[in-house]
Amino acid sequence: MITTSISKIIFSDWAKVQVTQNEEFYTKEPLEVSLLFSRGFSNNFAGQFGIRYKYINNFNITDTSAIRKLPSKLSSSKVTYTSMLINLRYDTLDSFINPSKGIVLQSETEFAYKNSLSNISFNRFAGYFQYYTILLFHKIIFQLIFRR
Repeated sequence: MITTSISKIIFSDWAKVQVTQNEEFYTKEPLEVSLLFSRGFSNNFAGQFGIRYKYINNFNITDTSAIRKLPSKLSSSKVTYTSMLINLRYDTLDSFINPSKGIVLQSETEFAYKNSLSNISFNRFAGYFQYYTILLFHKIIFQLIFRR
């Protein structure tokens, strides 16, 4: 169950602060099926290609809900799509579980077009950068993560 919360703070008099909350409850049921093929090209470079089918059903939404005011009517009903995706990853981390040094560069691309299995279309591009290094002692690790 997804909860959306809208808070308003109303200032009146000197010390009185009144907080009002409007909470909306609705149900979101996602289903996702993916078929992915992965290949390592070297010790540090890997790629992934695949297809994804995703079905999202939103229901139990009241007629006065804020979600009904969104421009797309699909936000308050069913969304289905089939997409193709490609991921590339360059990874020089010294440990997968507890890294202390290394770099990770990753890119993700996903394309979905309207067809008999999709009622929406979109293109999604994402990039990730992570940098790990030891600061002063072996117990202090500096981690820099950038996602776009």
